[in-house]
Amino acid sequence: MVRLASIAAILFIGFAVVEGCTHCQCLYSDGSHCCVMELNSGADADCNTLCADAKQAGPNQFEPGPSCNAGGKYTCVSTWNAFKRTKCYGYPS
Repeated sequence: MVRLASIAAILFIGFAVVEGCTHCQCLYSDGSHCCVMELNSGADADCNTLCADAKQAGPNQFEPGPSCNAGGKYTCVSTWNAFKRTKCYGYPS
């Protein structure tokens, strides 16, 4: 029984790791966090393209905030971390 539970846990972890990059965390040129947006699997873009002209969302999400100005520099973050981060302009809140 323990062996079966161990195999199930390993498979679950394997599927979770293979998920890939679902959210792009666009960075400032110094490498600090600027904003986050979701990478849609059906989109014809990658994080580098999406973050190239990224701007933080303003206070009401409909106004742009400061520009990231990092030329597309990004890191991938999990859905959990993306939920707690500042969204990019135009990304649903």
